[in-house]
Amino acid sequence: MTMSAFPLELSAPKVVPPKPLQWQRVPPWAPRVEALNRTNLMHVHYVHALEALIGLLQYATGEVVIKLVGPPGTGKSTVLKATAIAYENAYRELMIEDPGLIPVLLVELAPAETGHFNWRGGLYLDALKQLNDPLTEHKANIPELRRRGVPLLSPVRQVNERLRTSMQQAIEDRGVAAVLLDDAHVITRVGSRRVLLSQVCTVASLASKSNRPHVLGGTYPLLDLSDPDGTLPRREKVVHIPSYDPEKEGHVLEFKRIIVKLIESFPTDVASDVRSAPEYLMYWSAGSPGVLKEWFLAAAKLVLSTDRTCLTLDDMRSTALAEKPVIDMLLSARAGEARCTPSEDGLAAIKGALRERAPGGSLPSPWDPARSNNSLGPTAAGELPY
Repeated sequence: MTMSAFPLELSAPKVVPPKPLQWQRVPPWAPRVEALNRTNLMHVHYVHALEALIGLLQYATGEVVIKLVGPPGTGKSTVLKATAIAYENAYRELMIEDPGLIPVLLVELAPAETGHFNWRGGLYLDALKQLNDPLTEHKANIPELRRRGVPLLSPVRQVNERLRTSMQQAIEDRGVAAVLLDDAHVITRVGSRRVLLSQVCTVASLASKSNRPHVLGGTYPLLDLSDPDGTLPRREKVVHIPSYDPEKEGHVLEFKRIIVKLIESFPTDVASDVRSAPEYLMYWSAGSPGVLKEWFLAAAKLVLSTDRTCLTLDDMRSTALAEKPVIDMLLSARAGEARCTPSEDGLAAIKGALRERAPGGSLPSPWDPARSNNSLGPTAAGELPY
């Protein structure tokens, strides 16, 4: 990565509406809903996460793996898209000089039909297509490879290895500076702990052999993509983009600002009972700007489809999520945020964990805190702390 291309400029990605299928009837009010969908919330947690990610990438070494984690609807995908735009803007002049240059690779991962993740369909093929790699389908076509006489003792594994090698070579040839993987938590959807450890090794290998920073964006299960030997943790960084806690005053104020922005962009009038219910809106959206926006979109479709001119609190209630998913999201967010937030006394937590694992429930003598006296230098009579 050439440092001359930095600093990256922060900007919000444009929302491109999907094209409707020809047989679908587009209602006359659809453009008004789409205008609401294009509302750029740009909340504080989003901005902080984007700045943190850009800051890490500017000085990232080749093998670093950055995990962008948070609950659904906090803007992780938008942060990755904005990061990709920042790379393209920074490398624009170089791209004009070299039309084959692709400075950033952004791939949205997807699980297989079985629900588990596989690298061939989940990453390699999509990445090679984005990198304009020739004959991508032929490299993954097992019958075609056999017809050409390619020896395949373990077809799936050998094809995966061929595709991974092709992807790494394409990354090198296209001058990719960073690899961004969205919805990367699907990597953890495997059948056993052994397979999960294999996934960890694959991620570490991708970053190491391509010598490019990899950003994995996803929900909190992405934190489980780790191993006890430190293969991945020693080279990883974590950027956290949390939801908004209804019990924190600063969070409540920022979320009220988000609600006001959506109300101002709403395609009809909004009744006073909606404007005076920020607590209800915050709790029932689990403090997630994305969930709140989808809720307002559903309410807008309901109001416009019934030819009404005002959104009421009853409309919001009728389009709200069920109680259990909201509770599950809130509890999951709390648990995930606890994993990302350092405790007030991290040293005590580390010592406590070691005592639990050490034989007899005590620390090994070289780490005895009573003898070390929290000193970093020699004790009386020149005795070392341990």
